[in-house]
Amino acid sequence: MICSNCGTEIQSGKFCSECGAPVIQAEPQLPNQFRAVDTSTKLGAEKYYKKDEKIVNLALSREAVTDSEDIVLHAGKYFSNVDNYFIFVCVNELVFCKLNEKKPENDIVARFSYTDSRIADFYNPKNYKFNISEEDVGFNPKKVIAYIPTLQVVYDEVQRLCGKDYAFPVTELKQPEKSFWQKISEESRELNRQREMTPPPIKPKQLSKKERIKENKTNGIACCPKCASTSLSANKKGFGIGKAVVGAGAGIFTAGAAGLIGLTAGNAGAKKVIITCLNCGHQWKP
Repeated sequence: MICSNCGTEIQSGKFCSECGAPVIQAEPQLPNQFRAVDTSTKLGAEKYYKKDEKIVNLALSREAVTDSEDIVLHAGKYFSNVDNYFIFVCVNELVFCKLNEKKPENDIVARFSYTDSRIADFYNPKNYKFNISEEDVGFNPKKVIAYIPTLQVVYDEVQRLCGKDYAFPVTELKQPEKSFWQKISEESRELNRQREMTPPPIKPKQLSKKERIKENKTNGIACCPKCASTSLSANKKGFGIGKAVVGAGAGIFTAGAAGLIGLTAGNAGAKKVIITCLNCGHQWKP
């Protein structure tokens, strides 16, 4: 132990044997918490721990990290020829860095020990904001492009490496509320999906003229023998009531000529009745 006042080495005691200054007992240095942490246990899905070879190689070439095996996980997107912003959660330290593949002179690397109070709550998982300042990191940490679940896993791992309890399991991560346009887009996609799954309506089979004529005769409905229309007009010379118009399903005509003869029963010249189709103009006698 060295006296902070005169520099004399002190073997024991509460005061310096040379100058009599009180000896300030330094707090015992505990071994780093991260050395006792099992980093093989993942706090998030395995996909968050997959390392991007380009990112790792860039960080190694710029000495942002010293060994790829020390990297627990990283966050940030890689783009060539522009500034890239990353967070590396390593076994020994947390590293914020800005790396440019073509401009190494613009690189910024900020390292933080897990005993550093500045990273105790560097990120707030409830409002998805960074609490660490730009002055500490060297750049605005918001420039680290990463999905919220990834940042949640980064935060949880840092909490564990700092010897603290992590916030909450990633499986219970609360996603930010969706915007109005996101909701509209999802509803539109759902409607399109339902339309694709709904079979088209089955159109009724269109009967030919011959089939319609045959069906009308079977059902006792008078129709034109040429076009199968049921819009008919019956005319008779000397018939006092003028024209008799027969519509579809009117029940005046029956299959055969019996209904037509009944129309003129009791009148002379019934056989002179002429039926006219109001659709095609075809005329015939009953």
